[in-house]
Formats: sequence, C-alpha cells, structure tokens
Amino acid sequence: MPDNKTVYLGVDATPAFWCKFVADQAGDFTSGTLYAYKEDAAAGERWKAIDVTNKGYLTVADQATSMGCTMFNRIEWVSQDTTTGYVYWTETGRDNPGGRWADESAAGATHSSYTMARATAQGTHPDSSDYVDYYGRVVKFDPATDESTVLIEGGPDFAADSVSLADYTAAGVTKHLSNPDGLSTMMIGNQSYLVICEDLNGTSHGRMPLDQTSNRTCELFLLDLSIANPTQEDLIRITAVPFGAEITGACPTPDGKSLLVNSQHPNEDVNVNQYPFNNSLTFAINGFDQLASTTDIREFFEGNEASFKVYPNPVARTLFFEQPIDAAIVNMQGQQVRVVRNSASVDVSDLAAGVYTIINLTNNESRKLIIE
Repeated sequence: MPDNKTVYLGVDATPAFWCKFVADQAGDFTSGTLYAYKEDAAAGERWKAIDVTNKGYLTVADQATSMGCTMFNRIEWVSQDTTTGYVYWTETGRDNPGGRWADESAAGATHSSYTMARATAQGTHPDSSDYVDYYGRVVKFDPATDESTVLIEGGPDFAADSVSLADYTAAGVTKHLSNPDGLSTMMIGNQSYLVICEDLNGTSHGRMPLDQTSNRTCELFLLDLSIANPTQEDLIRITAVPFGAEITGACPTPDGKSLLVNSQHPNEDVNVNQYPFNNSLTFAINGFDQLASTTDIREFFEGNEASFKVYPNPVARTLFFEQPIDAAIVNMQGQQVRVVRNSASVDVSDLAAGVYTIINLTNNESRKLIIE
C-alpha cells in the first residue's frame, strides 16, 4: 500500500483467509505483524493478530480458524485503486467447496455474509456438498472501514451443465465472467479501470458454450470503477488467449500506453494452436493513451460487433473480416491508407503503428483499429 508498510495477502486455497501484514518500519518487511480477517467482528476489531513465533507462519490457517476468522473460496490476486484507496481481490471460486471448509467451519471459522446469502438463495448451507460456486467474483475492500462487499459476481448463472450458444442468445447473454484470477488497476485518461483475467476452473454451466468449443478459452476484461453496481454487461472484453491457456499477469506500463499480458500454458498441440501460440508468451496491447473516454474504449473494443467484425484487434500483420467486403483503412489525419475490394483480409504489416479507423464501404459502418 502507499504507506510502504501494509501488504494485503490472499491464499489460493479453500478455505482461504484474507490477511494483511503491517511492517514495523516503512520499507522493511523483515519484521511486523500478520493479521487474519474476521468480517463479523465489531468495527475496529476485524483484524486478528497471528502468532508467528516458533514457526507460526506454518499454522496461519489453524490460528485463523481458532479465532473464528472468515473463510473465502480461493483468493487470488489483489490490487488497489490509488484514486479511491479501495482494495480489490479476486475470489476465483471452486465448483463445490463445501467439503473443503466444513471441518474448519465446525472448528469455529466463519463464512462471509455474502457466502451465507448465496447459500440461502440456493436453499442450502456453504458447508454442504450442494453449495456451488462455479464462477467466482471480484470483492471490494475498504481499508478505512474494514468492510468487504462483492463488486461483481461471476456469471450470469446457468443451471444446466451443458450450455450452447443458443442458450446464450436466448438468455440475452453477450459476456460471461468465469473464475476471475489475475487482477490489476489501470488508469485510462482520468478514469480508473480494473483489468480482470480469467482462469477457467472448468467448461460446464456456461463457462464455455459446448457447441463452440470444449477447450477452455480465457478472456480479459476492463471494468470502469466509476460504475456503482456493475454487472457482467458492464465489462469491456479486450482479448482472449489461445485454447487451454490461462490469461494472467496483466500489467499496465507506467506511461499508461500499453498493457502487458501473459498467455500461460496453452494447449501445445499444433493442430489446436499454431506456433508460436502453442507456447506460453507475453504480448502487449498498445494505444490506450489514445482512447480518451469510456465511450471511446467501449466503442473501440465492442463497436458494431453484430454486423461488422474484424480480428485480431490490435493487429500486426493481417486483419481478417468475417466475410468478404469492400473496406478502407483511414489514419488519424483522415487519409485513406489502404482500400480492398471483395476481400476477407487485408495486409497491414507495412503501416505505421497507431490508431486507425476501418470502414465497411458497403454500409459505411466503422470500427477503431490499432496497428502494432
């Protein structure tokens, strides 16, 4: 945190305890106090000190349980919005966590208020094997009050195990957030966004439409943090990674121009992912400094997708269209730099990196385009 003393910590486990370490001296993390969080304690008493003498670091979960601290379902990444001071973490979720934390619950550990509310809505208890948490969520924490609330739930929920694209359409679903994992904050213009990375636990219950592919495809989203009660439809889909890969480690550059993203452990089969995308790799998405407002960002990434699709975007070599069209690429000065007729692709490898507009000359629809 900005005080250079406080570090918030998550544990990728079920149960997971939300912890913080406060150093005795700023910048020196060799000594200090470790705490575990108890949501249902009185205000000002929600952090319980862990005894780390005699290798106490090895018994954090046991101590947290004995003090009745709050259990969560796989806490992954943590990030702070420096404009507001709020801290966010991803609770990635696990399909049926009940059996994994029932023992700790019996020994005194507690469930979060929203976990209890979810279980009640499902007609069960979090300790039961009937309790499900397929999609996970992003949690908002206020260090000023020590209160934690759900910022955005994963989903939307699909009751059926197998879900098709037709089911998506019938439910009016255009975006589905599943198992958020990697997390960071990014300033675009004067607005703060969460960058949310997926790491799918599975492909059931709408995490992947099974008639599209059963091979996991993880996506990367932006979420405008000025939205008070965001839903999945407020997410802005930026990109996806090759089949089987986890998308993670998204990190903005200090100048706000680029986002570095990791594609981790993709399917290595060249019949599934062509080289080099069958290898783990890091790629950069550039040009965020040229997208000044929320409207521009949403228009750029989503635009008129229903009728005019181009990919990949950003692009370095060849841009593809969903079907052959007449198209023109226009630079920021309004000059046509490329025109194609009745084509399903266009080579842009010789064009300078930057933001362009691509126009479908048949109906005059346009999309913003970034050339790398």
